Amino acid sequence: NSFDVIKEGLLSGDKDSNVILVQWTRGASGFYFQSVANCRVVATQIALLIKYLVNERNARPEMFHLIGFSLGAHISGYVGKLVPNLGQITALDTARPYFDGVAPTARLDTYDASYIESYHTDS
Repeated sequence: NSFDVIKEGLLSGDKDSNVILVQWTRGASGFYFQSVANCRVVATQIALLIKYLVNERNARPEMFHLIGFSLGAHISGYVGKLVPNLGQITALDTARPYFDGVAPTARLDTYDASYIESYHTDS
């Protein structure tokens, strides 16, 4: 499946890494505005996992690199708001509807991680 391809691609450059893939298809399907609302729920669960790994397994928040596509980019931003000192966010084709022009607390923002890179395509 596509998750296996993504995982293998991410691990091909650095074998000393862990990859956590989040499958939230059910939360992202249906009406778009509901998917937007579900972003915060998904982000909260991811943040809880990261905090567990930091507090119980000696991980460091600055070592985490979140990659999110469309709504996933904003999910990554929400995680960064919940996990201080998050290392990096890569935002791919960040969603605009319901996020354009809103406060930084309600969308991906430059302060959500130590380093953020954003890619936009036109296809």
